[in-house]
Amino acid sequence: MDNAHLAGLIRETVPEAVLKAGTDHEDLRITTGLEHLVPLLAALQTHSDTPFELLVDIAAVDYQDRSPRFDLNYILFSVKQEKRLIVNLQVEEDQEVPTATHLYASADWAEREVFDLMGIRFAGHPDLRRILTWDNFEGHPLRKDFPIRGQGFDQDFDPESVQVKSAFSDQELTEAAEGENKTIILNMGPHHPATHGVLRLELEIEGETIKRAKPHVGYLHRGLEKLAEERNLLQVIPLTDRLDYSAASVNNLGYCLTAEKLLEVETPKRAQYIRVIMAELSRIMGHQLWLGTHALDIGAMTPIFYAFADREMAMDITEEVSGYRLTPSYLRIGGVAKDVTPTFVTKVRDFVRKMKPAVEGYNTLLTENPIWTRRTKNVGVITAEDALNYGLTGPSLRGSGVAYDVRKAVPYGSYGDFDFQIPVGEVGDAYDRYLVRMEEFTQSLRIIEQAVENLPSGPVKTDNPWVAIPDMEEVKKDVGSLMHRFKLVSPGPSIPRGECYHAVEGAKGELGFYLVGDGGSRPYRLKMRSPCYYLVGALPKLIQGHMIADVITLIGSIDIVLGEVDR
Repeated sequence: MDNAHLAGLIRETVPEAVLKAGTDHEDLRITTGLEHLVPLLAALQTHSDTPFELLVDIAAVDYQDRSPRFDLNYILFSVKQEKRLIVNLQVEEDQEVPTATHLYASADWAEREVFDLMGIRFAGHPDLRRILTWDNFEGHPLRKDFPIRGQGFDQDFDPESVQVKSAFSDQELTEAAEGENKTIILNMGPHHPATHGVLRLELEIEGETIKRAKPHVGYLHRGLEKLAEERNLLQVIPLTDRLDYSAASVNNLGYCLTAEKLLEVETPKRAQYIRVIMAELSRIMGHQLWLGTHALDIGAMTPIFYAFADREMAMDITEEVSGYRLTPSYLRIGGVAKDVTPTFVTKVRDFVRKMKPAVEGYNTLLTENPIWTRRTKNVGVITAEDALNYGLTGPSLRGSGVAYDVRKAVPYGSYGDFDFQIPVGEVGDAYDRYLVRMEEFTQSLRIIEQAVENLPSGPVKTDNPWVAIPDMEEVKKDVGSLMHRFKLVSPGPSIPRGECYHAVEGAKGELGFYLVGDGGSRPYRLKMRSPCYYLVGALPKLIQGHMIADVITLIGSIDIVLGEVDR
């Protein structure tokens, strides 16, 4: 379905809600008014032909000198039609926006993030409080008038003044302590080893059964989106490594593709294939870290030794081409930093050959293990409908039977050239999420093998002079190349006015970037869509009714990285 047809269907369904419609960098953008937002979202969610089941994210932009001051961009996706839609709403600083939490469960955390970092209030939100900063934090960091160095953090700042309150209300705490069926509020984390980062869970328990769970995030919030506004396009690349640092190259890929989309830069075919190899290697590295730690958390010690030993091979390949093992920053806008070596190709082939029996070994250790199956089967069941509603993507969504994979649904970077399958589960429990990732090992190896055996010849970076950085060999011989390199690396390439969203299939799910340019060399706004952020947001749904010991299983089953959650 093309954008014109989709725009026509939307106008027929809710004609009064569509103020403007047009294509913006491949995606349909609909502008609506404040009073029409919720009716429009409701109609889109349940549309018979093109239901937009997934609220991917809300990207807020502060246009400080404009009236209305803020843009809210609701990024929606139709899994049925494999179609993306952006609903744009402009609001004044003092206006309240009606909540969408009664339509999409994922809107809960999306709206809280916008409130925390931009200060936009959502009328009717059930729990509108800060989420990535602490409760008594002053100001809203992503507003343009908030200083990059922060405010109030002078030499007299007292860390003890930071308040992080209970997520349960005073009334809920009183009911738990004094109610007819007395319950206990138990803190798990923020330094529990099985939370896979600094995550705090407040659990209301009755005996060992969990009645309610409330996650606290933000302990690792580093303000990466704010930092991106003070760096040029090239300097942002290392920031993306620090999102899902267990699978860094796929983060680089998502960001570089977004910048290329806005800049309208073409990447050579050889560079695209090298990027695919690096992205799939990073996916395997992320899954190996997940497998070893997830099994260890539940009580199986052996898998972590095998998974980490095999992961070293992938890290050696990353080091061969970039000099770094964990955070390579190897990709560039318009290509890659340098061409791969013959040693790289040999190591990749050896890795594929050795990993195929290694994956069989992983399955031998766990898949039919009776202790493993008892700890994971029918634990944390989430239906396909609920998984979409909570914004789950990646293996956690596919475990519930939804075959949504960005590489297939919205192909990018030559993924359309490769033959691979999308594994899905049937029950939607922790065991299905495990099986999906286990099969993804095999599918990623298939992609890597095809890419390395069919690696095209040619350049590895664009010939666009406004983006392509001259090689050091050229710089040493030609003063013009030296000046050109300095011009690109120091001020950075100019970013045209406009905005776009682009996503890739990260190791944990849909990793997206919403990039806004204003004609300067720095991003006016860079919104990072974290798949793990919404996975943590669904934990209360997954945990409710289970035992305390199952919490460990469920956190591992969704595979979160708190560096990406908090950004």
